[in-house]
Amino acid sequence: MYEIDVCRIMGALGIMLYHFTYRTTTVNGFEGPMFPIIEHVTKYGFLGVNLFFMISGFVILFSAHDKSSLLFAVSRIDRLFPVYWISVTLTFIMAHITHQGHTLFEYLMNLTMVNDYFNVRNLDSVYWSLQAELKFYVFIYLLILTRQIQRHDIWIPAWLGATICHLLWGQPFFMGWFINPSYSSYFIAGIVFCLIYRDGINFRNIALVLLSYAVSIAHCLRQVDNFLYSPSLYDKYTASIIVSLIFLAFYLISTKNILIRKSVYLVKFGAMTYPLFLLHGNIGKSLYDEFSIHINRYIALILVLFLVIGLSFSVYCFSEKKLAGSIKKLFFRLVSVA
Repeated sequence: MYEIDVCRIMGALGIMLYHFTYRTTTVNGFEGPMFPIIEHVTKYGFLGVNLFFMISGFVILFSAHDKSSLLFAVSRIDRLFPVYWISVTLTFIMAHITHQGHTLFEYLMNLTMVNDYFNVRNLDSVYWSLQAELKFYVFIYLLILTRQIQRHDIWIPAWLGATICHLLWGQPFFMGWFINPSYSSYFIAGIVFCLIYRDGINFRNIALVLLSYAVSIAHCLRQVDNFLYSPSLYDKYTASIIVSLIFLAFYLISTKNILIRKSVYLVKFGAMTYPLFLLHGNIGKSLYDEFSIHINRYIALILVLFLVIGLSFSVYCFSEKKLAGSIKKLFFRLVSVA
């Protein structure tokens, strides 16, 4: 679905520009905005994470369709980990070069993607979202394993109900150990939009989308306080409008009112967004800090954008040619031997 590739590209660019033009504002002794011309727009790029979670919810049922729990797990590991291992390794090398103080133990724990359970810090701050994705995949795996994946009329409302309770009262308090409660409404909305795309509109699906939308707006208003410095009421309104547009876009996609023609470039750029997301934070920030000392910060920004995109494309090409399907092949080889 090329519409989803467009969403991936927009989300990745938004997150990258947010980190490069807004989150860098208060580092290295700078007291004022470093990019006052563009940061009024790019500062809302943090909502690209919300978009990615909705994309994950949308595509997960396609991935889980007619798969055994084991094959689903293997396919998700094959999709996530090879590029992640390369990106973590490159990030650790950059951290070592720039004397960020990360240890070999932290590097090895980060390779597991579950280092947060052991209170081991991330090599790159963006890894928290991958840990949220991994919990979501484990949740879907358990539904497939227990043969409940098709009973979405039960587990989706139950999940949404738990999300609402956590939003209002912080209960169940242990929900975050198993799945991210703050962003669950986006995963749920993506799943329901997938059902609309596959089966059409009905009252239950519309009700679930509207409830997920209401929860997402409530979460967004809180999210702004964590991602923007001294946010105004205007910032909260703007963020709410962007979340509304995300929901509208997925409604139009799921009802097939947005159709994008086949494009090889969209497929490649869409696939490249995963390494781009993983590499831009620590590596891009380190490069920018170095370049901005010597050249104009806008030129430094453009240079770093091209370098990070080029590096991400190289990682994508290498993984596509050398690593694609490697874990699946190894799994089937081991099964055939056994």
